[in-house]
Amino acid sequence: MSDIDHQGSFAHHCFRNGKVMDHGNYNVEYLLLLGFLTCFHLSEEKAADNLWGIVNPTLEDSVSKDRLREILEKMFFWCIEVPLTYEQTRGTDSQMIEYYTAIN
Repeated sequence: MSDIDHQGSFAHHCFRNGKVMDHGNYNVEYLLLLGFLTCFHLSEEKAADNLWGIVNPTLEDSVSKDRLREILEKMFFWCIEVPLTYEQTRGTDSQMIEYYTAIN
């Protein structure tokens, strides 16, 4: 059994989550944002260009505030919601739960 199939694992918590996977299909945008957040970027400019490619894949001149809000919510999902809910299910580190709850 791989780690992603083990129900108590962090990988399972991330990748079998209903927002990331639905009926056996991954939401690619969540995966792209996870890749962006965990990658090393050679410069701030390269990081900005890479993020813009996710925010605006059709390379329009601008995007709506709703689109930006949607992307930010997905980034917050990875940075705050996933670690918080994982720690809550484990029930181990109350200090970490307090921290994530305070910034949520």
